[in-house]
Amino acid sequence: MTSAISPEDAKDLIHGRGSVAVLDVREHGQYGEGHLLFASSCPYSVLEIKVPRLVPDYASAVIVYDENDGIALRAAERMTAMGYSDVCVMDGGARA
Repeated sequence: MTSAISPEDAKDLIHGRGSVAVLDVREHGQYGEGHLLFASSCPYSVLEIKVPRLVPDYASAVIVYDENDGIALRAAERMTAMGYSDVCVMDGGARA
């Protein structure tokens, strides 16, 4: 099951824990217009190909975000189906 995380809690998680992946699941053009400092680009269109290389530890905490359009939720659900056990969707998307 995926859970939601506030931007404030996401920041605390990033700064307070050893292994956290932050994935921007928007497409390349959107990512190029601006993204979180620690985020890696992992467009939803290539998620299943790219995410195992970006996050090889299936037990790592993962924060995904989008343009607040529902893609991050779909990505989190797909990652959970792939075996990732700690996936959160950041509330409000990139603008938050």
